[in-house]
Amino acid sequence: IIVLTTVRHWGAKYAWAVNARSAEKDGMEKPLIEALREGRDPGLTDARERIVYRIARELLETRQVSDATYAEGVGLLGETGMADAVATTGFYSMVSMTLIAFDVDPPAS
Repeated sequence: IIVLTTVRHWGAKYAWAVNARSAEKDGMEKPLIEALREGRDPGLTDARERIVYRIARELLETRQVSDATYAEGVGLLGETGMADAVATTGFYSMVSMTLIAFDVDPPAS
């Protein structure tokens, strides 16, 4: 969820194609992938999935995590999980920017 949210935010077509395919292979439902691709709220029902989505969105849209989101993230994920969510968002932002800077096209289907 974090990876797809992040690469979609940046518009990294290569990263989207590769990671969406991998997510589907790993069992992520197509409607969830499509919602993320379209930038729609995916309507997540699992609390842990909702919080990682919210962490990524807040970081990408506001460049910070609110106190409420941070507290909920630590409560649901622990401090290590919270750090992982932030680091994953940052890592895939860097990957996305690199792919965009070098104009890397998506792989052929």
